[in-house]
Amino acid sequence: MSRVTISLEPHLARQLDQLVLDGGYTNRSAAVREMIRFALDRADLRGRSVLPDESPCVAHVGFLCTHSEPSVATRLVRLLNDNRILVKSSSRVPLDGDHFLEMVVLAGAASHVRACADEIAGLKGADQQVRPSVAMRAYMTDA
Repeated sequence: MSRVTISLEPHLARQLDQLVLDGGYTNRSAAVREMIRFALDRADLRGRSVLPDESPCVAHVGFLCTHSEPSVATRLVRLLNDNRILVKSSSRVPLDGDHFLEMVVLAGAASHVRACADEIAGLKGADQQVRPSVAMRAYMTDA
């Protein structure tokens, strides 16, 4: 591993230490590595790609929906069918009488996965109180 030194304001250092304790990290470095991975995932999904367009990657998209907005489910099924080559798994978890969590796993070329994940995350009718959760990572193939 490479060593990187950073300087933090005292209040940020205290918050980092609390994150290490609360988050079950072994040390500050482990917590910072996780934050960097998260920031890289977010940067990639905003078009500031750290993944080459054709590099293989996987993504997970999750968001909260309500049964009172049935057109969301219909549009999601159509979108998943249109992108069936990328869709590896789709799951709906009922939370209560009106809410469910939708989770989709995608795999393929980064540019295609990114476009599909953006479409899913942008579905109108998904609960606007909860931002869609999207994580994207590169993976290696034997090819």
